[in-house]
Amino acid sequence: MKDIIWLLGSRILILAALAAIGGLVFSSWLGAVFLPVTIVAVKILVRLTMGAIRNSKMRSKLGEEATMQTDESGYTFCDLNKNGKLDIYEDSREPIERRVEDLLSQMTIEEKVGQMFCPYLSSTNENKLHKKGSPFSAGTVLETIAEKQVSAFSCMGSAKPEVFAKWYNACQRLARRTRLGIPITLGSDPRHHFIGENNPLATLVDNGLSTWPAPIGLGACADENLVETFGKLARRELRALGISFGLHPVADTATEPRWPRIKETFGEDADLNSRLTAAYIRGFQGEKIDSSSVACCVKHFPGGGPQKDGDDAHYTFGKEQIYPGDGFDYHLKPFEAAVDSDVAAVMPYYGIPIGQEGIEEVGFNFNKDVITGLLREKLGYDGIVHTDYSIIKDNLIAGIRLPARAWGVEALSAHERVKKAIDAGIDQLGGEFCSELLVDLVKSGEVSESRIDESCRRVLTLKFKLGLFDNPFVPVEDAIKLCNNAEYAKAGEDAMRKSLVLLKNGKNDTSTLPLAKNIKVYIEGFQKSNVSRYAEVVSSPDKADFALVHLDFPYRTDKRELLAMMFKGLDLDYTEKQKKKLHKVMKTCPTIVCINMVRPAVIPEIAEHSAGILCEFGARETIILEAIFGEFSPSGKLPFELPRSMEAVRKQKCDTPFDSENPLYEYGFGLQYDGIDVATFDYV
Repeated sequence: MKDIIWLLGSRILILAALAAIGGLVFSSWLGAVFLPVTIVAVKILVRLTMGAIRNSKMRSKLGEEATMQTDESGYTFCDLNKNGKLDIYEDSREPIERRVEDLLSQMTIEEKVGQMFCPYLSSTNENKLHKKGSPFSAGTVLETIAEKQVSAFSCMGSAKPEVFAKWYNACQRLARRTRLGIPITLGSDPRHHFIGENNPLATLVDNGLSTWPAPIGLGACADENLVETFGKLARRELRALGISFGLHPVADTATEPRWPRIKETFGEDADLNSRLTAAYIRGFQGEKIDSSSVACCVKHFPGGGPQKDGDDAHYTFGKEQIYPGDGFDYHLKPFEAAVDSDVAAVMPYYGIPIGQEGIEEVGFNFNKDVITGLLREKLGYDGIVHTDYSIIKDNLIAGIRLPARAWGVEALSAHERVKKAIDAGIDQLGGEFCSELLVDLVKSGEVSESRIDESCRRVLTLKFKLGLFDNPFVPVEDAIKLCNNAEYAKAGEDAMRKSLVLLKNGKNDTSTLPLAKNIKVYIEGFQKSNVSRYAEVVSSPDKADFALVHLDFPYRTDKRELLAMMFKGLDLDYTEKQKKKLHKVMKTCPTIVCINMVRPAVIPEIAEHSAGILCEFGARETIILEAIFGEFSPSGKLPFELPRSMEAVRKQKCDTPFDSENPLYEYGFGLQYDGIDVATFDYV
């Protein structure tokens, strides 16, 4: 917050000073306006001119786009390196291992190193590859491919499927103009979860895709077939857009109830998480990785849940990952399942493991004991290790400095951080735009070329498996036809129905739900147009038969730093002001409370005074109302405990499951209506 105030204040002071100088020089208010406007305009013009010159220079580094050729035997191939003949790496009939080695033998150090970086870039449109598109972008697509020789990036932002697919194809055409024609791999954080439950640093909700409950809602379903089906349908949509690398699933186990990323997990039970993680990977990757797959990058190894005090490791004050209950191995379970499922990539987290014998106390992305010792050697993993994002250099977003999450190695220079990560065993640096640092380390002899080859080989192998060298383009009509089609949309809504959890239904063994239709209801948090399909909406609780209240989950805004403000964390109970307002309604008429329960909530007052409690984990309001008025019975089960008090929360061990003292609702709790069928999910 201080950074934002300082930035705005300094800009205002500069403009005010220029206005004052202009007024004095020209002795009029016109002068006060003219001088700052002119200076700003000149600055913009200079920036545009320099940008055009820079773009022209970058385009000059690219050749003509690779073309399709036919050899003397009649075999058609794309001449990616433009040498007029069929190379082994251009021949789809050759084994992938031979293709990789042939390509490696032709690559420069700069081209090899480029494969080991995956910066954030924003989607624009097919005619704007020279524009950043967002303050979060490290650079432009043109700069990334032509100058940095990077061929993988994580995409932020969204667009209509047709626009997105055309943009993606334009990116691939640009890649085919590079010396060796290496295709790009486009990655993304999750894009399918219902409004507002995405990682706030990565993507906005993509309304062009089918929408599903947040992962914690998939945990409430506890249905491996449902999760695998979600993966199958979602991957078809993503591949239609051009996205072939998924920065998911989150296999962390939610044992610290205050952690603000619980909504991205499957819940508190590591054994269920293991089964759902495996199902998720099967869905997205298929039986084996091929041209129809979305390769998964499971995160955050070796389990990002046990954060001290629930503070996230993105924060400068959330660096410590602790194990007071000796639960390190418990959190490792879902990642063992992911490795057994041949997951394509693994992402370590930012946190520093505290007090673990034989493990250096530095962030997992720099931790050789964890990456090489545990993941590579003990678990036998030989896929890609892809770091969490922005661990090397600070970012400047709209003039605000965001420090690199280089926890435990803050004193190291950027070069030294890169070397430590490489020595630890990583293959690809996420969110970084500094490939020149690694080139320097190779040329100085501090990192061997054979070490670069090791990682480059893994990255290129995945590109070949995904079919990107043979045909990286997507038919635009597929994006229009597949994305959010009626079948996929219905599947997502069926999953929402199955995820709803009924916590309370009436008092003294007398059921309140489902409500009868055509009654009078007072509403808060619901849209009148939706409720009016079932009941008459009245203006106050004293005129109603029932009140329907839809609440966001309880949280506090953490003002300690900008990143913390972007997450909803801290205490799990509603404020006194919120409770007082709700109690007034509950006291006036019987009240059904629906809570967006994407992390545990402390709700003893609601449990005592409400007539019914329903939990949703990212569901359409229309579906919630279907359940309230009895069109189906909720059947989901709580994916975590609900603590009885904040005092009980503070006494819990952050690495230990099911340890809340006398919980208000236990893990796995969930009621059903008598005589009404539960929601079904019948997709194969």
